[in-house]
This record gives sequence, structure tokens and C-alpha cells, in this order.
Amino acid sequence: MRSSEADKILGLKAGATEKEIKKAYRKLAMKYHPDRNPAKNAESRFQDITTAYHYLLEADEAEGMEDYLSRVAADEIIRRERQKIWERIQKERQKKKEAEERFRKSELYDVLLLLRYIGQGIILIFAVAAVITPFVLAIVIEPVVLAATIYFVIVGAFLLWYINERRRTWFKLGKFNTTWEKFKIIIRMPAGNATGDTCCYVASSTANGKAYKITLIKILDIKVVSFGALNHKAQYKRKGKKLVLPRSLKAQYWHRVSSFIKVVSIIGFPIFFPISSILWRIIAGIIAGGLLSFFVLKIAGVKSKTSYLITPALIVKGLVWIGALLGISFIGPGFDIRITGYLFLVLGGLFLLLDMLFDLIFGFFPFYKRMQEPLIRQGKVLRSLYKDGFQNCQELPVYSVLYPLMRWLF
Repeated sequence: MRSSEADKILGLKAGATEKEIKKAYRKLAMKYHPDRNPAKNAESRFQDITTAYHYLLEADEAEGMEDYLSRVAADEIIRRERQKIWERIQKERQKKKEAEERFRKSELYDVLLLLRYIGQGIILIFAVAAVITPFVLAIVIEPVVLAATIYFVIVGAFLLWYINERRRTWFKLGKFNTTWEKFKIIIRMPAGNATGDTCCYVASSTANGKAYKITLIKILDIKVVSFGALNHKAQYKRKGKKLVLPRSLKAQYWHRVSSFIKVVSIIGFPIFFPISSILWRIIAGIIAGGLLSFFVLKIAGVKSKTSYLITPALIVKGLVWIGALLGISFIGPGFDIRITGYLFLVLGGLFLLLDMLFDLIFGFFPFYKRMQEPLIRQGKVLRSLYKDGFQNCQELPVYSVLYPLMRWLF
């Protein structure tokens, strides 16, 4: 029996409810029940009515059960997907936590933490000066100066409010890994245990100092994961390789002197170099520090520990930086250099777009991978790793600029 036949027997329309089915059945059963209807066809008619009634009820129950099972299956699918999302979030959190822990134990952590403390102090001093200076100038020069510099008062007041809200943690950014005892050991630079290896930086010298560590990476695959509209994430599958290069006490000492020269030069030039542009003072400090440290190491007979950073890719990007900054600078009078108002626009483009454009332009050429190899000849192990596709750092915006700079300094 089909549903259409059962509906016809009971006089129902398709899709009748359970209540309508029972009402129609009771009406027809009372009419055709053999005990109440003496007609010859009453019994067969009653049987058809009963059969149609049970068929429709069982069909409704089956449909209801099917709907229930469908809902259960859908709920199970949603539960599993939510579980997968939760597990992915937990894994990402764990990876982030492990990365933060590795960074905290790295050599750069103390340097960046010190810079953060200095930055917090500078912000506090600027906020106080921004509020006080306009009033002092108004008293010393003339009251109209206050109206011209009221903007600084507003900015300074906002910064002071911001700092006050975070006063308990403003100068609690974390603890340094380097304690005073460790610092004294670093300054004294005691001789280490001679390993019998040859120093990589001083000819015919035994490695009895602290080894220099280099980390190279190799990008194996890039996968873009989509979590919906405007929510995408690039996942890099990479392989890291850590190298420990034996170093003599002499090489360790002169490398430290080299780093000191670079830091002093970068700090000193912005203060004392007589040109208007602060950015060009910093660039001049980097160039001067590099040249001075090069000649000092040459005279001392020690190879540079950061020569592996000098790659064709780095030189091309450096030339683009210099060219872009020269394009928005003008020289004069004398040897003075000043920069136009397009500075921040150009810096944003260099930091955020240069790496992408570099890969788009040079990525199609067969010599692209060779542009990540050092120009200065390295040891056999390093050369083999670079030939195998390893590189100094991942080409990411901002990071690809700051990482080589930090490695070059320290």
C-alpha cells in the first residue's frame, strides 16, 4: 500500500497530521464496523480502513525516527568538528607557548627586554615633558606659545593616564636571563675547556672559548588554511638546523669588541653626527660601525662571525632601501641631509612589501636560491646546507630586516 492509497481510503489529504488520521479512522470505523453495519462489504471495508490507519501511523513514526536519527547524526558531526577546532586551538596555543619559551631562553631575549625597558622609560619622560614644556615656554617666551603647543599637552596627558592605568606593570616586563654573576663571567670571559677542535675564526688556533651558534632554516612547504571569509592563515612547514662553530678565546674576545663598536656607533651617530635626518644618522652609524669593526677584526687577524649574513638577496634589498630613502631626501646646504614628509609611507612600503616584491620578481629566475647563499666563502658544512636550500632566516615582513640586524650586532 502506498500513502496516496491510504489517504484516499481514509478520505484524507496528503500530509495529514496524526490527529487528523485518528479522527478520520474513528469516524469510518464507527460507520463500517461489522457489528454496526450489516452490509456485505462492511467487513472488507473495515479491514481496509484499519490497514490504512496503521500504515499511515507507522509511516509517521518511521519518518519521525528518521528525522531524529538525522538530527543525532548532525549533532555528532557538529560535535566532532567543534572538537577538532578545539584541539587545533590547543595545539596552536601549545606551539605559541613553546616558541615563547624558546625565545625567552635565546640570546636576543635580554637585549630586546632591555630595549623595552628603555622604551618604557622614554615614553614616561616624553609624557611628562609634553605636559610641562608648553607651560614653561608660555612663561619664558609668551603665553601664545601655549595655544600653539596645546596638542602636546593633550598627548602627554593621555600618555600619563595610560601609564597610570598600568603603573603596577609598567616597569615589570619580565626578568633578565643574565644575572649579575653571569654578567661578570661574560665580562671576564674565562677560558673554556679545550675541545681539540680548530677555531673557525683564527688560523691554527685551538677552540677554547665559547662556541658561536648559527641557526638556518629550510622552507619545505607553504599551506594556506581558510577559516572563512577574510580569515586565512599561511602555515609554513620548515626544517631548522643548528650549527655550533668552535671558537678560540681570542676570537670570542675580538667578536665582542666588534659588537661593542657596532652598538656604540649606532647609538653615538644619532646623537653627535651633524645632519638633520635621524634616520640617516642611524644609517651612517650602521655603515661606520661595520667598517670600523671590519678593520679591527682584520688587524687582529680574526674572521667575522657574521660574514654568512652577507648574501646577494641582502645586498639587493639594502640597495633598494638606500635608493628609496635617497629618493625622498634632499642634500644641502653643505653636507646636511633632510627627508621629506613621505618618510613613513616609504618605510611602510619597505617593511611590508619589499620581501613580497623581491620574491615575485626574482622567484621565477633559476638563480633565486643562490641569492640566499653567502658571498663570502664559508666552511664545508655551511656551504653544503646552503646548497641544500637552507637560508639565514624566513623572508617575512619586518622580521627579515630586524633579524639580520640583531645577528649582525650581537
